[in-house]
Amino acid sequence: MTWNERVERALEGKVRVEWDMRPRDQIMGYEGLKPSDLKKLIEEGLADPNERHDLGPRLKELAELPDDCVSLGGVVVFQPRPDYRISVDTVIVCDITEIDPDLINEWLSSADEIEYTPPYQFRFWWD
Repeated sequence: MTWNERVERALEGKVRVEWDMRPRDQIMGYEGLKPSDLKKLIEEGLADPNERHDLGPRLKELAELPDDCVSLGGVVVFQPRPDYRISVDTVIVCDITEIDPDLINEWLSSADEIEYTPPYQFRFWWD
């Protein structure tokens, strides 16, 4: 089974596809990935734990966040592109009080876009 097929199978039913530019550019946008699913992708060798989207957090850091209050979004760049990868560019936190304050401060200073929904929800995005 190819890397593309393994990734598609691993994400099936776990994410919502935002947009899909295959086969022309071999890129798919997704949302709704849970940290535990990301951790499994890393363990299966499908995602690089040190991958980070611009100044965003590394995948290995995101994989350790709690599933009950974090949702991830980003892109999958498929083969045959030489830069194939799973990338996370969006972190949605439903209750910011559940996340380490130092981590939140780091995201507040590095994110390109931040949305706040009272009382505790934040969306961080790295362009």
